Amino acid sequence: MYKAGEYVIYATYGVCKITDIVVRTVCGNDVQYYRLQPVYEKSVTLFVPMNNSKIVSKMKKVMSAEEIDSLIKGIPAQKDIWIENESQQIEN
Repeated sequence: MYKAGEYVIYATYGVCKITDIVVRTVCGNDVQYYRLQPVYEKSVTLFVPMNNSKIVSKMKKVMSAEEIDSLIKGIPAQKDIWIENESQQIEN
């Protein structure tokens, strides 16, 4: 579950700030929504229903600077995966 104030990447809108978690009544049922504000489209506000896992799965947490640095520093330790046989390259 995300919190207000966090940044996420959402679908085709890119980086968005979760500005609030709101409750709206839809067909007589109270539904919680993430209110998203795209960083690069200030005129747009998105509402993502928290009870819809398919839609929420389109939200990905933005990595912190420390997480990015750790990922980059780990690249040299990664084993190279190179397939010499060209026909095997096509299969993979």
